[in-house]
Amino acid sequence: MSETDDDLRRELLRLLEGLELYRNWRLSGLRAAKGEVTQEDLDLIVMPAAVFRDVFERSKGAARRAVLKEVQSWYAHTASDLQQWRVSGGLYTGGDVEAFLKAFRETQGCSFWEESGYLKKLARKVLRRGYIAREQEFYALRELDMDLSQSVLTEAEMGQVRALLTAYEAQQEAG
Repeated sequence: MSETDDDLRRELLRLLEGLELYRNWRLSGLRAAKGEVTQEDLDLIVMPAAVFRDVFERSKGAARRAVLKEVQSWYAHTASDLQQWRVSGGLYTGGDVEAFLKAFRETQGCSFWEESGYLKKLARKVLRRGYIAREQEFYALRELDMDLSQSVLTEAEMGQVRALLTAYEAQQEAG
């Protein structure tokens, strides 16, 4: 087993710990709301960490990197769901999402948003465009601005994002 395999495994296990936290949070919310979790519910939630670990261990070479990429893509997918619930509600309220994000940061030692790459991708898209087009973008980028420990953007990029946030707020106030 090469050092690369060990590095991939460590990264996979670290990411899976966070996804398992998300999975358990989702299952808990479903149980609280519906009293039970159906197979259909399970099909919509990320697979258990053990499944990804098993596939990784049975794989070789580039296939192991593909498993890691799949786990990383689940972070991006779940980040999109979290942002949608934050803004629109549904089964989970904005407060529920904030509680999950706080628990994630406390247990994992990092921001879910940074792990997912969601905010970085969104910020780069908005910076390329030159303006904030939707309320959802505004709230997501405001979250990034409020995170003093963020390492997603450079200081210069963050300055540009702040200017776009200010412009969006002014536009909304002007109606």
